[in-house]
Amino acid sequence: MTYSLFNLSAESTENLDQIIRYIVTFFAVLPKLLIVFISLLVVLRILYGVLIGNVAAGKGHSFIGVFVLSFLAPILGILYVIGLPDLEVQETLDDILNHLSSEDE
Repeated sequence: MTYSLFNLSAESTENLDQIIRYIVTFFAVLPKLLIVFISLLVVLRILYGVLIGNVAAGKGHSFIGVFVLSFLAPILGILYVIGLPDLEVQETLDDILNHLSSEDE
């Protein structure tokens, strides 16, 4: 059996129908895959922001500001935290210097 317009046999039209079904199924599932992918990206960004925020808090700086920066711009967030001075170490050094200077007097 052939079709006059495209000169296709019955087997080739069945293959074509199967290909069309695969394409339709793919595009039916695509929005769900995009939702899963975007959700995964958001969860990873939140985890990354928490991690970088905790590093900043460990250095004695604000968690929230660094979290937001790391969530919105991850590379800037990590560069910002790398450049932050460690306030806790500075405070400890100041305490040591004050203690040593008070012993000299």
